[in-house]
Amino acid sequence: MRILLTDQDDYIYDYCNNCFQSRLVKIPFKVIHISEINSKNHTNALNFHLEYINAKERIINLDNFYQKLCKTNILSTFYNMLNIWLELYKHYKKIDKKEHFIYYFRIVISREKYKYVLSDRYPIFSISTIKNFNLNVSSVYMGYLCYKNKIDILEYLQRNNKLESVKGYIQNDDTLVDVMSNRKQIKVLEFLKNIGLPLKYSDESLDEASQKGQVAVLEWWKNSQLPLQYSYKALEAASGNGHINVLEWWKQSGLELKYDERVLRNASKKGHVAVLEWWKNSGLPLKYSERALNWASFNGHVAVLEWWKNSGLLLKYDKNVLNWASEQGRVAVLEWWKNSGLELKYNATDIFMTAITMNRIDVLEWWKNSGLPIEYNESLILSYVRFSKYSNKTLSKWWKNSGLLFKKTSPPIRWLLIKLLL
Repeated sequence: MRILLTDQDDYIYDYCNNCFQSRLVKIPFKVIHISEINSKNHTNALNFHLEYINAKERIINLDNFYQKLCKTNILSTFYNMLNIWLELYKHYKKIDKKEHFIYYFRIVISREKYKYVLSDRYPIFSISTIKNFNLNVSSVYMGYLCYKNKIDILEYLQRNNKLESVKGYIQNDDTLVDVMSNRKQIKVLEFLKNIGLPLKYSDESLDEASQKGQVAVLEWWKNSQLPLQYSYKALEAASGNGHINVLEWWKQSGLELKYDERVLRNASKKGHVAVLEWWKNSGLPLKYSERALNWASFNGHVAVLEWWKNSGLLLKYDKNVLNWASEQGRVAVLEWWKNSGLELKYNATDIFMTAITMNRIDVLEWWKNSGLPIEYNESLILSYVRFSKYSNKTLSKWWKNSGLLFKKTSPPIRWLLIKLLL
């Protein structure tokens, strides 16, 4: 029995010698609506979407379709399809931007040249269709059911012993469980666990759940009685994304807590004062390095710097707190450090050269007026400013008027040198 596959809006692919070549798809193609297939604007074969259901196996070979189109693994295919359809939307403007997957089939009653006689459409992912055509399951079919959380169909297939053909896929696929966990498909995870087959998964399941704040997923894993896999990324990502509920869950879980200085570094880097406060009050050993204050300065998080100053903890930082703040144009951070009463660590020569190369005139102005000791390589600055005086007149003008060049010479000589050299 030959069938024609369509998506949920009845769109299909056709070969097109003159169409654009997608970076994701190996064959030039165009998209047409089912209503257009009896026109002469397409090839005779529509080979992308025509499949054959073997009377004995009774499988809709979605694997074959996606292999022709994407040539990639099953679950990656679903993600790639979203990008493919977005490209098609931009190119043809015929379809919308929602998810598009193969969803229906029509029986090809007859076809001659460009003329097709088709049956009514049947939903592929439907218990009634499975019953009516006595269909069996392919790997892509199984992957789609999991991806779209079709628990009713999965349970029907299990009850009727129709999963035998995909047990190898369930056991050997390296991404299935991780993807379901990342998508919060807890019912699918429970279904896969209860099948009784060995499951493959990685640190990504718990790490990603922690990163996304998915406490329900973490709780499922803890109660699943499956061996738990996770890494330092779990607490690191939870801290960086401000998920105090996840941090509290891990603390109360009784599981080994894997973390290092990156938890406080990421919280400081992202400006999460509440996370820093949680760690301080958690009773857990605090691990941190100079990178926490360095990154807070880099990203302009004055509130984080203030928290560290008032925390009562030993402050660790190096010259990068001021060097990085200058590089990024964080004048408010520079002002905070100046008024903090803390020891100021910086390399003025590096700061001035970085400010020049990145055109941070506001930073140069701040340092000039700060009253802090500054050092700079005058000859190097002159060379750079002279080189860029035509491309960056604002910078050249600032240095001319700064009063920082030729400070050891008398005013008339200084004026003459600046006039001649700049």
